[in-house]
Amino acid sequence: MLASGVPAGSVYDVFAPGGVALDSTYVYWGEAVGLGAVRRVPKSGGTVVDINRGGGMVAGVILDSTTAPTRIIYSDGSVDGGTSSLFSIPLAGGARSTIAAGGVDGDFLLDAGIIYGATLVKPTGFVYSVPATGGTATILASNLQNPRGITTDANFVYFSGDLGTAPGGPGAIVKMAKGGGPIAGKGLCVDGSTNTPYNAIYLAADSTNIYLTAFPNGGPGAGSVVILKAPKL
Repeated sequence: MLASGVPAGSVYDVFAPGGVALDSTYVYWGEAVGLGAVRRVPKSGGTVVDINRGGGMVAGVILDSTTAPTRIIYSDGSVDGGTSSLFSIPLAGGARSTIAAGGVDGDFLLDAGIIYGATLVKPTGFVYSVPATGGTATILASNLQNPRGITTDANFVYFSGDLGTAPGGPGAIVKMAKGGGPIAGKGLCVDGSTNTPYNAIYLAADSTNIYLTAFPNGGPGAGSVVILKAPKL
């Protein structure tokens, strides 16, 4: 157990953790309560450090590099009247910089200096891209049903959730070019061995397959969460 309850060196509970990220030394995560925080603890255990606190409702957390990170990128849901924005802060703490303001939350990742994200907003969601150095988000697809997980490969963005008028809705895994354009692969994500339709949640990709966490259509209470894979579209 690396962090639990009120860790040594902290006056705050570890509570409502969000995204998690790693470098060679530390585990980083976000918390949505206690005024919100980005925190870290050594991989071997030890003192929990608040890198940033007071922004509010920190959810997703990633690092700006897989090999030599210098900054933490995170979403903060209490800014802009409850609409999430993306920020970055130095690994050691300090002033935060705004990457994109307003309406960019949910799952996101960094690919070759570009952040790709899927934003679950009501009544419709969207998929966006924005330079990791900051700027105005480019909307790649809108009018989406519950876009949740997102992943990329060399050419495409894959996400869960489909066009509002397409069959499958939030159960679909679809793809589009990184620069935007038509969405391909409309339809339900179905377990081939049982013919059970699933709602995809989070995604990852390798050279041939999409891997996903999912639950049966009908909501999280409809059945056990499962790990599936499917050939790329």
